[in-house]
Order: sequence, then structure tokens, then C-alpha cells
Amino acid sequence: MFWPFSKSKTPEIPLRPARKADYGILNDLYDAAFAAVSTFDDYIDCHPVNMEIRDALCLPLPKDVLIRAFRIELSFEERSGIRHFLIELGLQLAYFRPDIGARTLSPFPQAARDRFRLGDDCAPEVLVTDYLPDYCRFRLHYDLALEEMGQLGTLFDQSIAVAKRRKKAAV
Repeated sequence: MFWPFSKSKTPEIPLRPARKADYGILNDLYDAAFAAVSTFDDYIDCHPVNMEIRDALCLPLPKDVLIRAFRIELSFEERSGIRHFLIELGLQLAYFRPDIGARTLSPFPQAARDRFRLGDDCAPEVLVTDYLPDYCRFRLHYDLALEEMGQLGTLFDQSIAVAKRRKKAAV
């Protein structure tokens, strides 16, 4: 599995593979998956996650649709650099959780950052005490997101195995 916090954002090779074979009806499926993954990539470019937990309703498409789209893309992709990029991007779906609400959850809540930036000279212990419930809620959902990342990694690995079998069968 690829580490989800690497610095590389775009792969050096083009995302859209040149098809070597015509897969018939699967071409339409692939095109739809490619469009969904591209939409999510554009969303993440405009709204980076930065370890925040967000509501799944913020996603441009339903989360389960995006997971399926990533699996389809990975099952067609033969280049390892693009597969790593897709895994890195797809694992960020774990940060989108149901029933979070309009506020994002962060390890250091925005209100605490504002107080600190505005020069509120309260002791750090006061900040910790004031925002402990928010941090505990973040930590709970963050642990669930990490668990989901592991599950997504397993699903993505299965999709990559399909691509490798397809490549081996074509040779």
C-alpha cells in the first residue's frame, strides 16, 4: 500500500492511458470511472484534506460511487506510477465520514487556532481543556478513518491484482 501523505501530487506520466485493446462495453464503464476519479481529484486540489475529517456529503459524488470508480480505474491501469497516484488519492476518501456535520474535525480546532493567533494569552492548559471534547471527537473519527484506509487499501490491492492478471493474459 502507498503512504497517503507523500508530497507528490501529480505523476510525471499522463493519467489517461492509451488503450492497447478495445474492451467493448467496458470502455464506457472505464470512461465513467475516469470522469468520477477526475472530479474527485479536482475537488481535492481545491479543498485539500490536511488530516481533517469531513462529512461525506461534502464529496462531489457519493462515496461508494467514488470507491467503485477508483477500483475500476486501478483494474485497468498497468503503470505502477499511476497506480500509486490513484491509491494515494483514493485513500483520502477515508477522511470523509458520515454524520460529521458542517464543521470539519481537526486535531487543532479552528476556534482554538483563532484564539491562539489573536493573541489570547490564556494558558495552553485552558485551550486543551476548552477543546478537549472536539479533539476527542476528532480522534474517534480519525481512528475510524485509519481503519477504513486499511480496508480501502485491501480493495485497491485486489483491483491492482486484476490489472496484473489482465496484463499477464495479454502477453
